[in-house]
Amino acid sequence: MTASDIDKILRRNFSNFDYQLSNIFFFGQWESDFICRSSSEYWYEIEIKITRGDFKADFKKTEKYHRFSRAKQETVIIPGGSQSTYNRETLEFEEIANYITVVENKIPNRFYYACPEGVIKKSEVPDYAGLFYCKDNNHGSIVGLRQVKAAKFLHKRKDDYTKLLLHKYYYKFLELQYQLTRAKYEFQNMTDFYKYPGPNKKEPEEQTLF
Repeated sequence: MTASDIDKILRRNFSNFDYQLSNIFFFGQWESDFICRSSSEYWYEIEIKITRGDFKADFKKTEKYHRFSRAKQETVIIPGGSQSTYNRETLEFEEIANYITVVENKIPNRFYYACPEGVIKKSEVPDYAGLFYCKDNNHGSIVGLRQVKAAKFLHKRKDDYTKLLLHKYYYKFLELQYQLTRAKYEFQNMTDFYKYPGPNKKEPEEQTLF
């Protein structure tokens, strides 16, 4: 079972939710595997884990869990970071250790882990998180999602992410537009090559558009 398989079952089970987005930087400086919004305007984030090692490594995302542990606060102080500043005397960049940032505490209303059955134990899941098991049948195809532990509400604010969503969709549109333009260009390049064959003609080389 792969992360892509689990993403598909999440989309199937949350089909009545809005804004199903995968692999996106949305709430903070971490990449969310899957997010969506309920009809009650509550946001869900689901972290996909395939191995136990992947689950353990997730706790190294200090900003994420610092925010979750202070879910009721509207702003939080994130310690332990670093920042590079330019020293005009030495004309070099210097790193400031333990740099502290104050950020608006934008986090999902509920947070879950989703994994193949048995990869994560219920007792290992943090207090603020829930757990889904993805089940498969004897043929290896995913057939369902089972809630092992319900996620409590981190908060019940109904934050307005309209501007952020517009920003994300806009840049996604630009990315798709670029990919379409590139595909058209490569198709035309290959068409011209095979339309006018020659004895010394070489295969067209890959070119960049911009």
